[in-house]
Amino acid sequence: MSSHHELRRVLLGANVLICLAKRTERGRRYDQHLQGAVPVVPFAAAEALLNARRTRNRTLTERYWRARFDRSAALLPDAETCAIWAELAATTRAAGRPYQDNDLWIAARALQHDLPLMTHNARHFERLQGLRLIHEPDPAS
Repeated sequence: MSSHHELRRVLLGANVLICLAKRTERGRRYDQHLQGAVPVVPFAAAEALLNARRTRNRTLTERYWRARFDRSAALLPDAETCAIWAELAATTRAAGRPYQDNDLWIAARALQHDLPLMTHNARHFERLQGLRLIHEPDPAS
């Protein structure tokens, strides 16, 4: 049996999680990238659970997400993650293009562990040097 360490890992943004859950056309295309991979959902999990609080059936929605998170990997921040985050924050602010903290944490985690980031916000993240992105454009694009 394979362990999480032997499988390819892909860091997911919250927007991708929602597409996968709704089974949209774009979600199906993202799902192809996840075949044989372990999804990593550190901050996306928190965002999904926050959004669950806004749904009509909070309990059912939270149960749905928690079941999926049990099959995913989590990477907790450490001192190196914090140093990468600080560098990204300083660089983007100096360039006059500050990012939201949660996006910088996701990028720092992906860079630290050399993981591709699967996101709808490719344009938003493409300015961060060294970050590998997986993005599925809108069907009309």
